[in-house]
Amino acid sequence: MPKHYYQIGEVANMLSVKKHTLRFWETEFPLLKPRKNRSGNRIYTLEDIELLKQIKFLLYEQNYSIEGARKKLAKTKKEPVKIEIPVFAQAKSEIRKKLKDKVEKLQDIIEVTPTVSDKMAKKEKVKEKINKIYALINSRL
Repeated sequence: MPKHYYQIGEVANMLSVKKHTLRFWETEFPLLKPRKNRSGNRIYTLEDIELLKQIKFLLYEQNYSIEGARKKLAKTKKEPVKIEIPVFAQAKSEIRKKLKDKVEKLQDIIEVTPTVSDKMAKKEKVKEKINKIYALINSRL
């Protein structure tokens, strides 16, 4: 049975964002107005969480600016059009494992290539990209 209200830490964990990001979005998006309890802590309803999911999708997946996302949400508020948010069927650990497997295959390919001087430079660039991918995997998932 879902709860009726969620604290900021719970919502931040659900959406994989920092608490300060949620507070910032609250200042930037007039539609987002979480209530506060008696002690002054923000409490989010399920509707607030849905709005936050839409904001995150527009900003992170669709690469909208804050202003663009604000306009898109205002437009969808007037016209009841639901923004489709993709649902990932796999757990984060499964996605991380698949990404690591692909990176390891790339590393094996690099090891097989001949060591000609111009190919060495390309090899180093690919290795740097692989290291960046590893960093992203570990920081995002």
